[in-house]
Amino acid sequence: MKLILISGVFILLMASCAQKKAEEKVENYTLQGDTVNIPAPSGIRKVLQTDTVVRGDFQSSLQAAAIIKAIPNLYAAIAPPFSGRITRVFLKLGMRVKPGSPLFEMASPDFVEQQKNFYAARSAYITAELNLKRQADLKKNGVGSSKELEEAQSLFEINQKEYQNQSAALKIYQVNPEKMILGQALVIYSPIAGDVISNEVISGHFLKSDEPPHAVIADLSRVWVSASVKEKDISLIRNGDEAVISVASYPGRQISGKVYHIDELVDDQTQSINVLMSCENTDRTLKPGMYATATFKESPRPVTLIPLKAVLQDGERQFVFVQITPFKFIRRTIETGSEVKGKIVVRTGLEPGETIITAGGFYLQEAK
Repeated sequence: MKLILISGVFILLMASCAQKKAEEKVENYTLQGDTVNIPAPSGIRKVLQTDTVVRGDFQSSLQAAAIIKAIPNLYAAIAPPFSGRITRVFLKLGMRVKPGSPLFEMASPDFVEQQKNFYAARSAYITAELNLKRQADLKKNGVGSSKELEEAQSLFEINQKEYQNQSAALKIYQVNPEKMILGQALVIYSPIAGDVISNEVISGHFLKSDEPPHAVIADLSRVWVSASVKEKDISLIRNGDEAVISVASYPGRQISGKVYHIDELVDDQTQSINVLMSCENTDRTLKPGMYATATFKESPRPVTLIPLKAVLQDGERQFVFVQITPFKFIRRTIETGSEVKGKIVVRTGLEPGETIITAGGFYLQEAK
């Protein structure tokens, strides 16, 4: 009998506690749809903070991993056009060169053959020119025929073109055909101004025309910084935007750059887009192959900013509590953007002038 009595008392006690908790919850706030009302006796009133939504200037920044590259137009890999043996070497590692500076000299049977082709073409051109003049004189004096003159004219034009082609081929190697001596060595010249950053040219070494380059010249006073930017962030970057480059080798140092080119294609493996920046590098701080960090900053623009702690999460959705009247709020879903210094950009869902809960909103998070 006592056991039944104790059990009954326990059940009544538990029911009383549950009812008391329910009453306390009702006292804290009441919920009608998405609207939360906080009555006067509720202790939540004391912990809530509200503020008015305003628009302000915002400058977003974005960081991306990058790598330093030489600018292709300021980079030259030196390889001989013909096979041959190196007879003289002029270049040295670290040497500054100008366009047309001699780098090395080589004896090449293939180059000699090219010279012979030129002389043969020149001889045929001179012969064809003399024959054309003779046929013109004969025709003028009534001895030659029109057909012979036309044939001489056609042959002259063919040989003239071949002579021009052979001359142009030699000029590619910076050889003056009119001053060339048959059998002379081939001199390899620098096509650009820059520094010799790689040199494997050895006197006496026989080089084949299909070998990899044995010397590299580059002008590194300006370099490219190639950054990999995620597809979702590319809208923040435009050609001409300023960027700040930093490398681990020089902690704390910031190097200015400017966006030069944004690729048109997206890398389907990483869903990123390559962005090239041009940077001054007169002190050679940035070296090709270095890893770097690029920080992009867009121009300031007016946006809606609210405190980060005002935003609450419900699964994948973000929301805030918007005040309708004092201590009466409605739960509203928003879409956010970048964060900066404890604040977050609101893209949609709020208008300037509205009042929201900026602190203590988590006490109402269960109101659904």
